[in-house]
Order: sequence, then C-alpha cells, then structure tokens
Amino acid sequence: MTRSVALGATSAFVLAAAFCAAVPSTFGQAAPAAPAANNAAIADDELIELDPFTVSADDETVGYAVKDTLAGTRIRTEMKDIASSLVVVNKQLMNDIGATNSDTLLQYTGNTEVGGVRGNFLGGSYPSSSDGYGQNSSLLRPNNNTRVRGLDSADNTRDFFMTEIPWDSYIVDRVDIQRGPNSMLFGVGSPAGIINSSVNQPSFATGYTFENKVDNWGSLRNSIDINQVIVSKTLAVRIAGLHDDKKFEQDPAFERTSRVFGAVRFEPKLIKNGVTKILANFEHGRIRANRPRTLAPEDNISLWFGNMNKMSFNAGTQSPDSDANKLIPYTNGVTIGRQYWPGTVGYYGDVYGNQAMSYMTPMASDNFGIDSSGAVDSAIGGLLFTRPYAIAGYKTYLGQLSDKTNSDYRDGAGYYSTKSLTDASIFNFYEELIDGDNKREWQDWNAYNINLTQTFLDNRLGLNFVYDVQHYKDGQESLFNGGGAYALSVDINTHLIDGSVNPNYGRPYVAGATEFGGNDSKIDRDSWRFTPYAELRFDDFMEKSWVTRVFGRHLITGLLSQDTKEQRDRQYALDMATTDYAEYTGQTAARGGHISAYNWMAYLGDSLANASTAAGANIDRIHGQITSPATASVRYFDSHWDSAVNPADPYTYTDANGKVVADSTQSENPDNYVGWTNYNVNFRSVARGDKEDLIWGDSLKRNQIESHGFTWQGYMLDECFVPVFGWRKDTVKMRKGEDATDALGMVDGSYDYDPKRDLKQSGISKSWGGVLHLPKFISSKLPGNTSISVFYNRSSNFKADEPRQDVFGTMIDNARGKTKEYGFAVTTLNDKLSLKVNWYETKLSNATLPYGTGFSYEQYCYPAWYIAHAAKVSAVADGRINQDWWDYLDADTGADYRDRILAAAKAFPLDQNFFNSYGNEFAGIDVAKFKNGDFVGAWNNGFILANNDRVDPQPGTSTVQRVGTADSTSKGIEFDLSAQIVPNWNVSINVAKVKAQYDSISPTITKFMDDMEAFLNTDAGLLRMWGDSWADGTFRKQWDLGVGSKYRTLLAYVGNSAPDIAPWRANIVTNYTFQNGFLKNVNVGAGYRWEDKKILGYGLSLDPDTNTYTPDTDKPLKGDSTDHVDLWVGYSRKLTDKIDWRIQLNLRNVGENHHLEAASLNPDGAVALARIVEGTTWQLSNTFSF
Repeated sequence: MTRSVALGATSAFVLAAAFCAAVPSTFGQAAPAAPAANNAAIADDELIELDPFTVSADDETVGYAVKDTLAGTRIRTEMKDIASSLVVVNKQLMNDIGATNSDTLLQYTGNTEVGGVRGNFLGGSYPSSSDGYGQNSSLLRPNNNTRVRGLDSADNTRDFFMTEIPWDSYIVDRVDIQRGPNSMLFGVGSPAGIINSSVNQPSFATGYTFENKVDNWGSLRNSIDINQVIVSKTLAVRIAGLHDDKKFEQDPAFERTSRVFGAVRFEPKLIKNGVTKILANFEHGRIRANRPRTLAPEDNISLWFGNMNKMSFNAGTQSPDSDANKLIPYTNGVTIGRQYWPGTVGYYGDVYGNQAMSYMTPMASDNFGIDSSGAVDSAIGGLLFTRPYAIAGYKTYLGQLSDKTNSDYRDGAGYYSTKSLTDASIFNFYEELIDGDNKREWQDWNAYNINLTQTFLDNRLGLNFVYDVQHYKDGQESLFNGGGAYALSVDINTHLIDGSVNPNYGRPYVAGATEFGGNDSKIDRDSWRFTPYAELRFDDFMEKSWVTRVFGRHLITGLLSQDTKEQRDRQYALDMATTDYAEYTGQTAARGGHISAYNWMAYLGDSLANASTAAGANIDRIHGQITSPATASVRYFDSHWDSAVNPADPYTYTDANGKVVADSTQSENPDNYVGWTNYNVNFRSVARGDKEDLIWGDSLKRNQIESHGFTWQGYMLDECFVPVFGWRKDTVKMRKGEDATDALGMVDGSYDYDPKRDLKQSGISKSWGGVLHLPKFISSKLPGNTSISVFYNRSSNFKADEPRQDVFGTMIDNARGKTKEYGFAVTTLNDKLSLKVNWYETKLSNATLPYGTGFSYEQYCYPAWYIAHAAKVSAVADGRINQDWWDYLDADTGADYRDRILAAAKAFPLDQNFFNSYGNEFAGIDVAKFKNGDFVGAWNNGFILANNDRVDPQPGTSTVQRVGTADSTSKGIEFDLSAQIVPNWNVSINVAKVKAQYDSISPTITKFMDDMEAFLNTDAGLLRMWGDSWADGTFRKQWDLGVGSKYRTLLAYVGNSAPDIAPWRANIVTNYTFQNGFLKNVNVGAGYRWEDKKILGYGLSLDPDTNTYTPDTDKPLKGDSTDHVDLWVGYSRKLTDKIDWRIQLNLRNVGENHHLEAASLNPDGAVALARIVEGTTWQLSNTFSF
C-alpha cells in the first residue's frame, strides 16, 4: 500500500476519534462486559458461560456467517473486530456443499486453491512441475497440496498447533482460513497463511449422530458422533468414529480411512465468578490409499505413428550411441526407463500376470575383458556398446532437432515441456490408473491434547495451558517414484541386445526401476502453549463518564510456547539384487548401486506394428504385481575369457560408427569370451519383508521453536475503535543428521550429527492494525441497522524449516513474509447481510525456489563435470589414455577444434571455495591448476589415468539444504459476502483478484548463472559431454536444456504475472429451505465456481545479442476460463420424537463429462501438461440425529 493511502487510513482513524469524542452524550450505555461474559451456549436448557479461549460450534451464527473466532488473537473475538483477512467456514456451509476435507472445501473459499482431480489447480511448484510427472508429494499428503493468494501452500493447523494430520468433518465443525501471515498466531510459518481445523469438544447436551454417504463410484462413508453428559453442566464425554472407503473413477484407485476420536470435558465449579475447565482428547487414524493421478501420462507413443513413421531398430547390431543414430532426434540418448547400467530387467508381458516372462541385462558388461597380454583391462573392443532404444519425450526430441552441423543451439527446445497424452482412446486415463495396484500411500497417527483453563473475575482474568502431542507416520511406494517416467511408449526394438528376435516388438509399455520406489517419514510433535490474559476497563479506575467511554476496555494477552518437531525420512528400494550378482559380473558390489537395481518393463497390449495409428488402441493398465522373484535366471554377457586362441593374435572388427579397426587383437573379439548365458540372481524385496535391508537413505532432523510475546487489543470510543498490536519473538533451533552408509551403500543406523552444524535463528515479528466502526448512534438510524467499518492491518512472520545455503555454501537468512491490508466492511439488514472488501499486498523475501528452477543437482554438478571432462580430453590429446571416441580431431569443425576449447576453458569462472564447500570428490578439484592449463592435474583423484576413468565427480552429503531464493509479491482484492435475507435462505459469495509475481532472484544465483552462461557461450562451451563426437553433445547445449532455459524462464517472470494463477475467481453458494406447503423441509441449493483465463506459458523471442531464445512476456499464452455448477436437494423430517432424519443429494460438475484441462502450454501454444477433471458426480447423504 502506498504511503498516501496509509496516511489516509491513519487520518480517518483520527477524524473518527475526534468526531466520537465531540459527541459523548450520544454514546450508548456503558461498555459491555468482555465478549466471553455475554456469550452463551445452550445445554440442558440452561445457559452455559463460555470462557474467552473457547468458540462453540453452537455459537450464534447467521446462515453461513460466523460471529466469533480465535484466529485473530487466540482470544475469542468477534469477526467484525478482526482487521486481518480471515474466513471461517461453518458446519452449515460444509453440509450444503458436501465438503468433508480440504479436497472438497477449498475450491469454494476465497483466494484459495487445492490440487487433485477434484481441485482447481495442478499443484506442485510451477515451473519445475512442468517437467515432473511423479506428483509424489501431492499424492502422499493431498492436504498440503494447497495455495493461498497465488503464493504458497498454507500451513495446516489443528486447534492452532502445526500438524500433518488431515482434517475431516467427522470431528470438525468449523475451519478458519487466515490469508497471509499473522504473527499473533504464528511467528514462524507459511506467508500464505494457515488452515486451522477446530476439533469438536464435548458439549453439555446429550446427542448422537450417525451419517452415511455413498456416491456414484461406489464409495461408502459411515461416521458416528456420540456426545454424552455424565454430570449436568460439569462432565461430558464425546466419542466419534469414521470409516470412509473412498473410490474414484480411475480403477483401482481408492482411499480407505479409519479414525476414532475420544474427548472429555470437565468443568468443576471451583471458583465463584470464574470458569475452571479441563479438556482432553485423543485420536487414532489410519489411511491406506492408492490415490488417483491428476495428470494424464506422458505421450511417448504418438510420435512413433507420426514423424517417426514407425521407425524400428535392431538393438543387437545398432548402437544408440553411434554417430549415425545420434542424428536421429526421436531416440538420441534415450533409454528405456533407467536402463543405463548392466543391472537386471524383468519383462512382464501379461498385464494380469505377477511373474515376468524373462529376465535380461539391458547392456553387455566387459568387466573381465583382457588385453593382448592376457591382463584384465575391462574392455572388449569388438563388443558393441548398445542398449535397447526408446522413443524420446517431446522436449528431448525437440532438443535434437537443432542443426547437427552447427555447434550453436538456438531453437528454444529447453523452454518446452513433455506432452501429456490427450487421446483417451489410446489409453483411458480417465477410468484407468496406469499403475494398477502397484502404488501405495499410507498415513498413521495418534494425537493427544489436554487443555486447562482457569478464569477469574467474571472472565476478566484468565490462564490457559495446552499440551499437544502428535505421532505421525506416512509413506509411499510407487513404480514411478523417481525410478522411471510416468510415460506410455512402444517397444521399437526388433531384436534384443543379444541378437535374438524381440517377441515384444511394437507392444505398448511402461517401464522404470524400483531403485527409488519407496520413502517413509516419522514425525513426532511435542508442543505446549501458555496464554494468560487480562481485561482492563477504565471505569474500574474512575467514575463512568465520556472519558471511560472513550478509553473503554483493553485486553492484554501473553504467550509463552514451545514446539518441538523431530522428523525421520527414509528412502529405500522396493527390490534389489543381492551382491553376488555384481560380484559375479565384476561390477561394484553395492546393494545401493545402480547395478543391483531391479528394472522392470510392463507390456500393456498386443503389438501395434501393423496399426496405422495409436488411436483406438485401448491400451490396458497394469493388472499384476511388479516385483522381483526370490531367484531369477537372468541372461547376461559373461566376459570371462573362454578360448584357446592367443589374445595377441590379430583381429579386425567394425565399430558402431562403421569404422574398420584393422590393428586390433583377438583380446577384443567377443567370440573368445563365454558370451551370452544365464545366471541365477537372488533378489531382496519389500514385498517379501526385506525393507530394512533395502534402505539407502536416512536422515533425522529436529526443530524446536521457542516463542514469547504479547497482544494488546483495545475497545475504545464506545467500541467504535478496536486497535490491536502484537509482538513476538521466535527462536528456532535446528539440527539435522544423515545416517551413514555401510560399505554396500545401505544405511548403518548411525547419524552424522555435528554440533557445529546446529543452527539457531531468531526473529521478531510484529502485527498491528485496527477496525473503526460507524458510531452506534448513526448506524442505529440507518436502514436495516447498517454498520460500516474500515480496517487496516500490517503483519509479518518468518519461515525457518531447516538451515539453508546458497549455491556457494553461504548461509541464507530466514524467509520472511509481510502483509499490508486495508478495506471496509458493511453489515446491514439487521446483521443478515455482511460484506467485507479487502485490499492486500503480501511480500515474501528469501523464499525457497522450486527445485529445478533456481537450484538443482545438475546446476552445481555441471561445473565439476566440466573440469573432469576437460581433463579426460586433455589426457586423450596427450596420448596418456587411448579412447578414440574422446578425440575431437574427427569433428567436422577442424583439427584445432579441441585446442580452441581447452584454451577457452582456462577462463573457468568459479574458484576453489565453490568446490570445497561441497566436499567429497568436489574438494579434490584443483581450480588453480585447471586455470593454468594442467587439466589432468586439476582432477587429481586419479580417476582419469586409472581404469575407473570417471568424469562425474560427486559432491559430499550435506546436512544443510542448498537452495535458490527469490523475493515475490502477491497483491489484489478480496470480496467476501454472506447473507441470510430470510431465515431459510443462505448465500455466500466470494470474489478475488490476484497478481502474483517474482520481484527479484537471489543475487548469488544470478551471479552464478550469469558467469556460467557467459563462460559456456565462448568456445569453452563446445566441450562435449561423455565423449560424444557430435555437435549437440556440447556442455553449452546440455546446460541450456537442463539448467539455462529454466533460469531464463524464471528471469522472465520477474515483474510479470506468474503462470497458472487466475487473475480473477469467484464462488457462489446458496441454499433455500422451504418452510411451508408440500415442499416443507425441502432444501435446494446451488454452487457456482468460476476462474478467469490463466497464463499458462509464454511465447519465445530471439535475442539478437546472444542469439538465443528467451520467453517473451509480451506473448502470454492463456488457457480457457473455467466454470462449474453444483446442485443439491435435501429433505429433513422427524422420524420419531427423538430421531431426526436428513437426506441430501449433491451433484457436482453438473452437465460435464470428464475432460482434460490445460495446466501448461508450450511456447508454440500447444498443450503441454493436461490436468484430469472429473465429470458429473453425485453423492447421497443420510444423517440420523438422536
């Protein structure tokens, strides 16, 4: 907000104060007692006084409008006196729209979004998600897949304690959504705000409720809620249970939830004029799921029938790495799944079968190959280096279309995304989950809470202490969990690598590896909070007069709290070969290595080789279980010498590029070795109880937040003016350790805790603002007792989940959020209609960028790989090693090509400190030697001149997270209207306008990227990766495809609207209940959800200075606006004097068929990612109340 607006708001407060003070005789009666003293809940036909720390679900409401909340200052406050942006959803609204959790609620609330097939945005973090099909985090914790104000996901809280436990309406009657930071609630947290669920407590009114819900997919949900008064107005208990067997259109997706809840409420009358209350509750929950996917799978099949013209390859005689085949953009460098290494592959040909048809290594190993003297040199020159071919994804395909005779890369392929399958006749992604029953998500928890309250002096003084404990576990297992692309393709290999005919040529398949298939987490939270408060009134110290009315009363609230979170995260393989296989084949004997990984390939239909199109193929999903057997006969190339021929005898062969090698020896003849044979390989599997032996990653971190602060809230000028100020200090102590791995690459149970790496951070947050109401003597004379208020609020918080470093290893300050809000509220028609209009601006500084945009593994590995590659080329040039595929002299750019590259490489832009900060092999790099031209000496780990001549130095494992950061802003307007024009007609309308953008990128990331890009744009960038003798294998191009294009996309967003955010959105909910006639007790309702067109990408423009394409923000690419209609009809009646029955049918997305909605667009305007949207669905609810 501009300074002039701020001054204007301040002036309004002053003028109103002067006006009220000038007319004291018009004030009403003396200021009322504290809100707590005037509010009551009905129980056993008697008034029960509520303490200031309680908001009852039975509290006074008008339709969908809620009167009070704790979300403003942690003390019950009337909504009209809250200056911050707060929305409260009550049970009535949830019942009408059929909402039971965040998935089914947040589409209707203002300026909020939720992912999933029933959500209103893709989820994940754009733009990194544009290439990511895994969706793993959103499938595991869908309650975290939210976004508020286009900024970030909101924190989930349970009775205002941070939580991972998903809320559910079986024990929740109200949800408070705080948009933007509010340090009076949390000094440490998401700048987007919080979504708080208030767990139901026992009431002093005996009652029982049973509810049943069914839907068109066959879901069955049963819940029971029993509230029993033991001693009138003194002791009550509440027990609730839920069994929810949720089904989805995608077969066999499901989500089964079982929860049980118990609570006790004890209010002994210990103190006169005070409330003593003890609340305690417990919940146990269990979820087992195979949740539906939001995205259609990647389309790697249509290209085969298009530009490829059903091209096929013989993997036994053709190498994907040959110069000729590198010119084929459809397959270049692409392997099936993760079949880069000579591990094992199980081929599943029967979609209903659990047993693979055959097992084979995806490439031949020559580890026992010998030289002409008979010594092992791990090489067989005549053995074709080959792997099965695979069709490239769309982005990779475009990356190969640049001119192969020109080393420049300028076609902008790096800005494209892979494409979602859009033709459901190829594979019906609407109705089939391609994983079949091979994917699992689970969540388990136990939660305990005890709440002690004591008030004095008619609730004007009070203490509240809450102790909250949560034990939470979750995890997931997936075939596509980092071990393979979520992609549908076709086998284009006519022969296998052993030369045999491929019986599965032309068959559609999905493939991957179970190496990264599993992960689980255990999170323990132990928290307590102490809140004292006192109410001071000026008429306690002087005679009642206009002075006491002006200065009114004041609430002072203190805070002392501690929140401890300990989290253990583990990663494990689902299957893995035992070490005897690696040892027998002469490879690294590590259970955690790629060699031991179990790869899989599942064929999903008959061959399409004779088809003219993929349309109408109706490819099936996986039906069987993909898991390794205990033992399998694996076909592999045995590289042991098996010939009486003298290895020094002459031998001539033709290499993959057609070059005749005439001066070789028989040691390079594959026929002199054992060759292709079978070996019985033993496997470990999670499915057989071997999980603990398959864990390759394990980390433990502990965060403790200690907080203290206070809040002052005044009720002045006869309660016309309600100012508020909050101050708090939060100290965060963070520790993280990685479990060390044993010699076989698996965790050994010991954590690498270094106290020197412990981090302690502190931050002070402030919030202040106020609400100015129209004086009562004016509002009482306006039609409908109209009240008008203006408000202003400023608030802040910071986020410190764990320590962070930038790309250079420098510690990064906490992310901070700041919000300014101002607006007005109108209440009229005797409180039956309320409207709040809020202008806001939320600024976020030092926020962590999505992985892959500002920071990624490739980003910091490329510099180390560059040095190692240059060392390899230099060693080949000097004749110290003989590997001709690294010799650049055959390049068509001339004999001096290599020398130009190495000369330019001396201008390497990074220093020694960069590599030292990463440790391990990075620290072995000598930058000074490199810049002086001693390239081999720079990579001084001995790899280049040894048999293990690796060119991929590895960084160390750090307990501090490396990230990129940025500053961003979200600003806009929020309209929230609630009305009950007549007692039986409820209306809720919310409208939001938002613009979210990046303001700036971290200067350290900018410097790193700019320096590296300038370096690679010289001849130094022509260095080729992995010894490729083709122009498109240059570091310049690979950097651009994997890193540079994402960075320039991020830069384009600075100052411009971020993609995938609707600038306008609106929701309307209305329900009418007939009170007379033959439709008496029938209710009908409707909901309408609308979103404006979103920017889903940008076109490209050629930068004449750099000769590269960059996103052009003057060419925004927008999707379509969307709207959805929901309808419902219900009926209620008494079945007996003691049993009430209510039935309601809810229709969602009325008149729609399932369809795809664009989630991102490629620069040419074509759909890239497509989100699955459900068609019309119905849900029938029956509720019985006793």
